[in-house]
Amino acid sequence: MGSSAAESDVRIALFVDTENLVRGASTIGLPVDIGPVLGKLKEYGKVQIRRCFGDLERNVKSWQEREQIRRMLHSNLMQIEDVPFITQYKNTADMRLSLIHI
Repeated sequence: MGSSAAESDVRIALFVDTENLVRGASTIGLPVDIGPVLGKLKEYGKVQIRRCFGDLERNVKSWQEREQIRRMLHSNLMQIEDVPFITQYKNTADMRLSLIHI
């Protein structure tokens, strides 16, 4: 009997730029939902690290929508790290993503 990806020793780390997730979903008219991504990754192994980085305050104007996105991330066991957009440059979260877990 062959082993499936879910039974394998493959360990996966998922790092998400929340600004890109929100912007991308909005651009193509989809709901902001990380669930389908996690479902696909589970076909390949166990997702052991789930972290997202970004500034929802600046990129999502409605507090109701921000709370809905936060609840969705929490329900998918994502660790949220708020990276405030405090400079004129957009790539604050990108820099944080590139420096973690090297």
